[in-house]
Amino acid sequence: MKTRTIFVLLLAIAVLVSAVPVSAAIHKVVFRDEGYALSWMPADFADQVAAYMEGKGFKRVNAQELRQFMLDRLKDRDPSVVVMANDVVPDTVMEPIGDPPQPNVNCLFNKYLDAGGKVIYLADWPAYYIGMPDGTRPAWNDTGAAAALGFWPARWGYNDIRTPTVFNEEGKKWGFKKPWLSARAASPADVDIVLGNPEGRPDAAMPWVKTYNNIGRPGAGFLFIYDFPWGDSGWRGDFNDEDLEQIARVASYLPAGDKPLTTELSGTVVGPTGPMANSRLAFVDELGTYYIRTDDKGAFKVYAAKGTYKAHVYYRGILLPIGTFEVKGDPTQTVQLGVDVTDKTPPPAIRDLAVAGATKNSLTVSFTAPGEGTFMYEVRYSLAPITDAIWDVASSVVVEAKAPAGQKETVEIKNLQPLQNYFIAVKAIDANLNASALSNVVSGATEAVPIGDGLKGEYYQWDYATLGGTPDRADVFTPANLVAVRYDAPINFGWGGGAPHPQVRADDFAVRWTGQVLAPTSEEYTFYVAGDDGVALWVSDKPINLANPGDSTTPYDGWRLQGETEWAATAPIKLQAGKKYYILFEMYERGGDAVARLRWSTPTIPKQIIPAEYLYSGEVEAVGRVSGVVLDSMGKPLAGVPVTVKSAKRTATLSTAADGTFTTTFPPGDAEVTAALGAGLLEKYSATQKIGVEANKVTSVTLTIPAYMVSMSLRAADLKKAGKPGWRFLGTMPEDSGVFEGMRPDYKDYIDPNYKDTGPDKHVTTSTWLEDWPLVPGDAGPAGRAGQPGGIPDNTFWVQRLHFTIPAEMEKAETFVLRDFNMDDINEITAVNGVKIGGEPEVWQWNRNWIIPFEAKIVKFGGQENVLAMVGYEGGGGAGHNLDLGGPTLVAVIPGAPAPTVAKGDLNGDGRVGIPDATIALQIAVGILKPSAQQLAAGDLNGDGRVTIAEVTQILRAAVGLTKLQ
Repeated sequence: MKTRTIFVLLLAIAVLVSAVPVSAAIHKVVFRDEGYALSWMPADFADQVAAYMEGKGFKRVNAQELRQFMLDRLKDRDPSVVVMANDVVPDTVMEPIGDPPQPNVNCLFNKYLDAGGKVIYLADWPAYYIGMPDGTRPAWNDTGAAAALGFWPARWGYNDIRTPTVFNEEGKKWGFKKPWLSARAASPADVDIVLGNPEGRPDAAMPWVKTYNNIGRPGAGFLFIYDFPWGDSGWRGDFNDEDLEQIARVASYLPAGDKPLTTELSGTVVGPTGPMANSRLAFVDELGTYYIRTDDKGAFKVYAAKGTYKAHVYYRGILLPIGTFEVKGDPTQTVQLGVDVTDKTPPPAIRDLAVAGATKNSLTVSFTAPGEGTFMYEVRYSLAPITDAIWDVASSVVVEAKAPAGQKETVEIKNLQPLQNYFIAVKAIDANLNASALSNVVSGATEAVPIGDGLKGEYYQWDYATLGGTPDRADVFTPANLVAVRYDAPINFGWGGGAPHPQVRADDFAVRWTGQVLAPTSEEYTFYVAGDDGVALWVSDKPINLANPGDSTTPYDGWRLQGETEWAATAPIKLQAGKKYYILFEMYERGGDAVARLRWSTPTIPKQIIPAEYLYSGEVEAVGRVSGVVLDSMGKPLAGVPVTVKSAKRTATLSTAADGTFTTTFPPGDAEVTAALGAGLLEKYSATQKIGVEANKVTSVTLTIPAYMVSMSLRAADLKKAGKPGWRFLGTMPEDSGVFEGMRPDYKDYIDPNYKDTGPDKHVTTSTWLEDWPLVPGDAGPAGRAGQPGGIPDNTFWVQRLHFTIPAEMEKAETFVLRDFNMDDINEITAVNGVKIGGEPEVWQWNRNWIIPFEAKIVKFGGQENVLAMVGYEGGGGAGHNLDLGGPTLVAVIPGAPAPTVAKGDLNGDGRVGIPDATIALQIAVGILKPSAQQLAAGDLNGDGRVTIAEVTQILRAAVGLTKLQ
């Protein structure tokens, strides 16, 4: 009897044990391998970290053991943590590809983190180097690190901040107490959980967490901490056991304990128009928030712990609830999340929008919350009246709805220009993303405070062949090289591959900005300049000698070839409130993208672009503001149109924004504002208005250009969708290049509309259809002569040809424009129907956003075929059009205004045919009323240009329902 009782008890215990997850511990290791390279972590400190962690129960592992540890965690998905005493990740887990080793985003390191692992990374930029078995550390640099990890673990512009980390409440929860000086912070937009910021830099994240693809395991993920060169005592400070204890404490923070990730959870997220692709999701339970992203099909796959989760998607930066679900612990589970796509009822429109307050840089609006179910408000503002036509291109502020229905909501629009008029409107959006109709439109003005007129910008062109890639500034900034002058504020330019000024080419240019900067507060200022390529800055309380400015405020090492890189002043500068200081900012651009940005920060001013109101040329005491909008003859705003504001003393050259608006500060006095579609053939499509500018006041201008435009995409994919022929690409091989080059200067065969571009000739043996964008890869590409592998060889020529017809709506065009394309490398000739419209043989052309006007007389209408031919040169890499400008696009410029669209018989424009329309028609027919153009178009039913009694009768019959008008 006793034996049976013991057996039953043992059996019961076994059953209970079998119901408990196998996982019973948190696996902890510290990676320290003396055979692998270090970077900012000296060997003695790496050993110190490893020894301390061992004392806290961590197992020390080498590179091979680290690999096995991560493989084991892929299988069991147990809670675990790795502390990286080596600050270079080894090849055993990064699994580089090829020779030399290249980043592999599908490496074991990332898979381990996806499976719920935790990594504590110390010292240098994560994955900037890759550790190899021979002790070397090939550099992947910043872009390679991002490619390897799948995100940017640090960024230039956030480096070497050298202020103590300040931990937020979330950081304190993770166990952070003792600060350190930050040298490799990240952008908050690149990480998932910000645990703190370097003091004075709320725009930078340090420390931070990237959570990877798992939910239900708070505390897991990739953490970067103690981001400084440990061998430098100036950075290290009083590093001691308190810091080592902090590392161990943060590493051990796993509030869910040994809770397993039981389930492979997959699902899709659906919005009102389909899958919500590449969207950031947030899953919330009682322990924390977990962040993942959907793929390009709106799907996701993660490892999940048992529990109930509330799901959200970030929509315009606001968390939108998309469902609640329970993970029950099955090996796999699928969920469907998203909005209710059957709900198509929008919230009521807001009708009492009003301006409630203003400062020099903000406007506050108020309105009554329209109804239950409103999730958020989208506020749009512009220098032009807000309409549905410009809604999508106007500036926006999105806020979460807070007030109950019937109560007042307020929204503050920040970072506005002082001394400026704005138009504002709002739409209410519900939780299923239905948007209300446009609200009433209001206007408001920011405070009229004295503002600067901007720094004087002198634009130069220099010769790369003579001066090389890093020219001496004395050779660049010469009177002979000066090509344009304008006044710029703020200095925040990202020109991409385009030209910085209409008179300046896109490469081998330089800019010198001079003037004064006004300090708004009395404290220490740190100045920053960012550039691609070289930049240098001088700030002084005395006039700066341009020929010999002395030591620069920022390191002169910034005067070099580089991608966008920010350089901070070598030391803060004490400035006094209300005092102006002299400033000199110089940059040069060699090739590719171009950037110039001027920032500052203080203990009370977060790092920011220096606002325009604090920048002065030093040439005038006070300025006013000129703001306006450029419209076509249909009343449609025109984007990218050159605008000139000119007086006897100054000329300002600018371009309209996406909503057709423009603004500039300008000295008081009489001036003339002119907008034109462009130069050459486009100059005649212009409008001019004389104005008087007053100091500290806004002058508003509306310019209407007497023409409208119709566009047609010539992108291969768009042509294919429309069922039209695509582009033919004719590439040459090296053995052809000598003969082909001998065709210069006219290439008559290849621009001839009758040239047979689908078969061989003596120079180009065959051609290739281009399925989508006409950019053919270079040496490694799939397309070349005869479609052979190997692409387009370097230093050879190529031809692109397109056969197309002109749509009927373009047939009234007087001028055409071919625009929005970028040739790689040189556009030698562009021709339409055998007539050259752009390009010069044997001349390097610098424009990247090609805008080529040509006369309509060379175009064939009425459904006849036209041929567009482009001859280019490929010096290296790809050949053809680049994708960055979205084109090419053919634009028809049609003078005048289109005939009004009217309904026959609707003479009063109320949308229907009634007795009042018949009365108006009768008055016109008997000569009592002179008709407007719209009334004549509506009443002239037979198209003879007049309204007769017979047509009055037809309109009357339609009004009483006896007939229908066609």
